[in-house]
Amino acid sequence: MKPASSVAAHLGPKSLLRTIIQHPWHVIIINLVITLIFAVQLPNLRFRTSIYDLAIEDLPQTKQYQTFKQTFGSEEIILVVAKAQHIFDPKAFAQLDNLGKKLSKVKGVKRIISLPEARRAIDLSGQMSLGEFRAIISPIESFKNNLISWGERTTAICLVLKDIKSKKTIIEKVKEIIKEEPLYLYQIGMPIVANALARFTKKDFFHLPPITFLIIALVLFLFMRTPMGVIIPAGSVIMGLIWTFGLMAWTGTPLSMLTMIVPVFLIAVGTAYCMYIFPEYDLALSKSDKPVHIHMNFGIASYKSPSLYDSTEDLITKAFKEINLALPKKTEIEQEYQINRLILVAIFRYTKLKL
Repeated sequence: MKPASSVAAHLGPKSLLRTIIQHPWHVIIINLVITLIFAVQLPNLRFRTSIYDLAIEDLPQTKQYQTFKQTFGSEEIILVVAKAQHIFDPKAFAQLDNLGKKLSKVKGVKRIISLPEARRAIDLSGQMSLGEFRAIISPIESFKNNLISWGERTTAICLVLKDIKSKKTIIEKVKEIIKEEPLYLYQIGMPIVANALARFTKKDFFHLPPITFLIIALVLFLFMRTPMGVIIPAGSVIMGLIWTFGLMAWTGTPLSMLTMIVPVFLIAVGTAYCMYIFPEYDLALSKSDKPVHIHMNFGIASYKSPSLYDSTEDLITKAFKEINLALPKKTEIEQEYQINRLILVAIFRYTKLKL
C-alpha cells in the first residue's frame, strides 16, 4: 500500500503538469471538445436584465412585498398621457373615453383610472353634462396634476397592471393602440423604464465585448508584433468566455444586469494575466535547451509567480467586495459569499505552497 505522501505527490500540481506536458495533443483535443460542448449550449443562454430581477428573494422586505401583492395585487401602473386643446371639449372627451375602453381590454390590464371613468362613477344616471362634471371635480385637489393638468390641456389614463412577470406585451399593445388615435399620446411609467433598460442592456452585451476584444487584440499586436502574441492570450480568453457562458446556459443560469460586465471583465483581466506566459517562457527557455525541461520549468514558474498569485488573490478579494456592496449587511447571503471567498483564496495559497 502506497503511503499518503506518495499518493498526494502523484495527484499534486507537479504530477498534473507533467501529464499535460507529456500528452499535449490529448490535452488540446480534450479542451477543444469541452469548448465545443459548451459552445453548442450558447444559443440557450437566457437573459434577465430587468430591474425587477435585482431583488434578493431572501430579504424580509422582499417577502413582505410578495405577501402584499398576494393580498392587494400589483401596484405597478402605466400612464397614458393625452394632450388636447381642451380636455373637456366634447370631441376630445369622447376620444378619451373611446381610448380608455380600448386600453381596458388589453391583456394584463387589471383596470383603468381616467376622467371618463370618474364621470361614470359620479353620474350613475348618465345625464350629467361635461360642464357639470368639470364644476364638481375642479375643487378636488387630488385630481389636479394627477388625472388632469392645471391648464386642463393634459390628462392621464392610469393603467393598473396585473401581477405578471413580463410587461413587454402590454407595452407593445398599448403602443399599437395609441398610434391609431388622433390625440397626441405617449406612455410612461416604471414598466416602460424597466423594459427600455433591459433592451439597451442586452444590446450593449452584444456590442461592448467585441469592441473590447478588437481593441485589446490591436494593442497586443502592436506590442508583441507576432500573430502568436495575439492568438495565445486572445484564444485563451475566448475559450474562457465560451466555457463561462456555455456553463451558464447548460445550468439554466440567466445573465443578469450584475453579470453583464463578465465578458468585458474576463477579456480585459484575462488578457493581462495571459501576458505573463511570454516572459516566463523566455526565462524557462534560457535555463534549458530540452523541450520537456523548458515546459516543466515554465509551468512551475508560472504557478509560483508571485505576481500571478497575488493579482489573482487580489482579484478574488476585490470581486467579492464589489458583490458585498450590493448585498444587505448581516445576512446569510453575505456570510455565504465571505466563506466562498476564503475558500477560493485558501485553494490558491495551498496550490502555491505545494509547488
